[in-house]
Amino acid sequence: MARQSYDPARARTKYAVPIWADAFLRDTMGLDATDIGAWHLLIYAMWANRDLRLPNKDKPLATICRVSRTIWVRRLRPTLEPLFIVDETCWRSHRLEKEARKTEAFLLRQHMRALGQVPDQEEMDFEPTQLVPQDEAGQDTFRGRLLAAAGVDPVSGLTGRGGSRLGDEAQMIEARRWISDLDLSESQVLDAIRNVMRGKRGGPPKTLTYFTPVMERCAGDLRAAQTKTMEAQDVPPRTRENPSGTTGRAGGSGLASLVARRQLEP
Repeated sequence: MARQSYDPARARTKYAVPIWADAFLRDTMGLDATDIGAWHLLIYAMWANRDLRLPNKDKPLATICRVSRTIWVRRLRPTLEPLFIVDETCWRSHRLEKEARKTEAFLLRQHMRALGQVPDQEEMDFEPTQLVPQDEAGQDTFRGRLLAAAGVDPVSGLTGRGGSRLGDEAQMIEARRWISDLDLSESQVLDAIRNVMRGKRGGPPKTLTYFTPVMERCAGDLRAAQTKTMEAQDVPPRTRENPSGTTGRAGGSGLASLVARRQLEP
């Protein structure tokens, strides 16, 4: 009976938010102090809600972030929206929901222990809440190969310039756009970055958006080359029909054979 009356989701709203320092510092390098403050307020507001969701309405979201609606709409929303799952009705975070399920399971097990009951499973270790998924933190991933091509560590993304990092989630959204929107292949993206870095002075850039103009030029050149090839293929050869119903290219061997046969006719 006690277990049925216990609500782990409600208990979770009063429990600590599992934000891990190393993942947080790495994943928010593209945000300034104001952006980070607003991000924290949104995450905490989600955590304090039983359903982990916030209404997709500018005025309440601006109130949560403690800014005017104008600042929210013009500055904060465009910056923070790519870091959340946003639909017509709400804002939510997949990673936060995953952490919430773990926390609720932990709290339920603690509650059962307090009642003298033995939980079915041992406690699970928490995993970091990350804006960049773990499978994108290594050299054998698109992110890792991209960072290696840019000349920085494929895991941390450290550039060696005042602690700047490449490859946070906001930058990776832009990098994926090079493939999805510009129709470039991964190998074309990596080759373009390597070509830029061979001639670049001063080390790696501060952000991956540095490469966007290069990618747009590459995509334009490829489209122009494809259009030229298609136009050349669409030009039909000039032909003429001979009396036997076969055709030959004007000025080609077919025409020469036809003339020769006519000269031999009586």
